[in-house]
Order: sequence, then C-alpha cells, then structure tokens
Amino acid sequence: MEYFKNVVVVVFIIFSVARAVPEYHRVEAHYGGDITAFQDIMVDEEELNVVVTVSKISSRKVTPSINLHDFTVGFSAIKNVEQGTCYIEKTRHTFNQMKSEVKRAKQNDGHYEVGQWFTCTSKTFVAKSQMLTYGERIAAFCAEYESIFTERTYTNRNRRSLDMFAENALGCFICAGFC
Repeated sequence: MEYFKNVVVVVFIIFSVARAVPEYHRVEAHYGGDITAFQDIMVDEEELNVVVTVSKISSRKVTPSINLHDFTVGFSAIKNVEQGTCYIEKTRHTFNQMKSEVKRAKQNDGHYEVGQWFTCTSKTFVAKSQMLTYGERIAAFCAEYESIFTERTYTNRNRRSLDMFAENALGCFICAGFC
C-alpha cells in the first residue's frame, strides 16, 4: 500500500511539473499593406499570462516591442524599449481567446491576419507609486520605463465572421508605435 501511495505522488509531481512549462510559438502577423510583425509568443497557462516579443517589423512606422498580458489582473503592458516607455491598457480579451488566436495562427503555418486598426483616445502618465494598481507583474515589467495608461478605440479594417479577430489579441505591438 505504501508503494502505491509513493507511485501516485510521483505521477502527480510529474504531471504538475510538465504542465508548468510554458508554450512557445512563432507568429507572423499581417496588418495589411506593407506591415508585417514577427512575434515570439510565450503562453504560460499556470501563471495566466502571455509574453509577446515583437523583434522585427517590416514597416518603419512601427517600433518593435515586448508585451506582457497578465490575465490575472486584466491588464496588458507594451514596452517600447527604444523610447523607454511602457504603455498599459485594460486587456480586451481573455486568456482563452488569446490561446485560441495563437492556435489559429499555428494552424495557418504561423500566419495571422489582423483585421482592426485603432486610435488612442487618451494617454495618462502613471506615477511609480501608482503602478501596483495594475498588478505586481505589470509593475515589475514596467519598473524601468516611463509608464503611460492608454485607452483605444478600434475600427474594423474589413468584415470578418470570427469574433476573436475583433479582439485583436495578437495585434498588441502596434500601440507602441502609434500612441
């Protein structure tokens, strides 16, 4: 009986550790015209967050960024390393919606079409003392940067039948270039 208990504990530990490993994906997001963004996406199911690193963009209008989507608090942060700014916004989608978009991109050989553009409707500078309002992860992520809370209005580029594309989860990098 003791042997059986030990086996159950070992199997439980193995499955717990295996689940704790984040998933990594490479995505090529297309924004119409000449804008393509190459993104590495880390999805962490256990921590309920996603980190998107945009390392290369085909347009000079937009700057590469590092983005943290913290679904435990409902905020996202987009770092523009070049300008030293960290844009914070209320997350417009859920963790499962983000995972669904990543899955769709994988099924399409890593390609993803973004169907929306946005306009920044407001920008508010955030004092270091107020950063915990957005959660500990966002506060730590933006600690070395000038932080700005933004609100955006979205406009569809074309008609789509999928609600997920309306949330624009994989299009987060573009705020760092246009806000």
